Amino acid sequence: MGEAEGVSGLRGRARELSVLADAFRSISAGHAGAVLVGGDAGVGKSSLVAELVRHARSHDAVVLVGNAIDIADAPPFWPVQSAIRNAIRTAPDAETGAMLRRWVERRPPAGGEESTAVAPPVRLLDLLHQLLMELAERRPVVLVVEDLQWADRSTRDLVAYLVANLTDEPVLVVGTYRNDSPGSTPGLGGALAELRRHRCVTAMEVLPLPRAVVADLVAHWAPGHPELERLVWERSAGNAFIAEETVRAVLDGDELGLPTSLRDIVLSRVALLSPNARQVVRAIATGVGPLRHQLLAAVVDLPAPSLLESIREAVAHGIASVDENGDGYRLRHGLMTEVVASDLLPGERIDFHRRYALALSGSQASAHPGFAAQIAHHWY
Repeated sequence: MGEAEGVSGLRGRARELSVLADAFRSISAGHAGAVLVGGDAGVGKSSLVAELVRHARSHDAVVLVGNAIDIADAPPFWPVQSAIRNAIRTAPDAETGAMLRRWVERRPPAGGEESTAVAPPVRLLDLLHQLLMELAERRPVVLVVEDLQWADRSTRDLVAYLVANLTDEPVLVVGTYRNDSPGSTPGLGGALAELRRHRCVTAMEVLPLPRAVVADLVAHWAPGHPELERLVWERSAGNAFIAEETVRAVLDGDELGLPTSLRDIVLSRVALLSPNARQVVRAIATGVGPLRHQLLAAVVDLPAPSLLESIREAVAHGIASVDENGDGYRLRHGLMTEVVASDLLPGERIDFHRRYALALSGSQASAHPGFAAQIAHHWY
């Protein structure tokens, strides 16, 4: 899949593409495997998987792609069952399509007497395993489950069952998941840790793009607009989705390059936090430069245990993170800082700046580089 790196959405992803290509090559040689693809929302996981899907289909593999959905009562095995139904239309040959249709017709109803709150429907799990084995007797099989952080228990159990039992079958299981909010998905961390213990599993983290690649993408998306590079980098910090949406908004006439879709995504995530955690996030967004813990504590009117709990909550939801020096905090990227700060009411903004200015005036930070500019920003 090396040639795919030239596609705009995959620039700078040679390492990740190589991992996926090697995994597919391995099952083509008769070795089952699995790849877990983690990364922030919007970092480019789905683009990489889409390239794997294209590559696998071009090599006559049976490809099943399903997406978990963020609802409380998803039907058992929903991503896999929907993947099978969709694959009937894209089957590489008539016989494979017929096998998939027969499976849909004979499968038991989702739920029912075999389903409980603590275990998946065993009968349906066996039928899914049997189908994959039958397909694999004819062609390599690639099963993709997107957004494992939203997958129901039965789907996670199926992935674990396949990883534990597949050996020399030409089957590749690929699961994507968001790792920017690990604390908000109960059980996911433990399930992933168990999967990584297996020798056939490759764990791959998709990191934000480096600045040079972002600059290259901006030049590709918006020729003749080199001034956009700084805005895109400061806002996205290498997140491919945020970078592309920012450029698209500017080219569509939005001078700020901040479409409603991006604002809504950020604000909906902040809205999930407790009132105290939201207050902490707003305080971090109003700050400037490195935000040490002591300064945040002086600005936010919370007891120390409540402050620490609120910070941890914001970190667990992927909104705040520890800064590069390890002694303070920042929001995850510039987009979050910009959206949260702009959503403050005038009175809230004034109050935060006043608190910062007073805290800085009484601190021992006056010898630190940039102190004068920092305190001036809050006073004026």
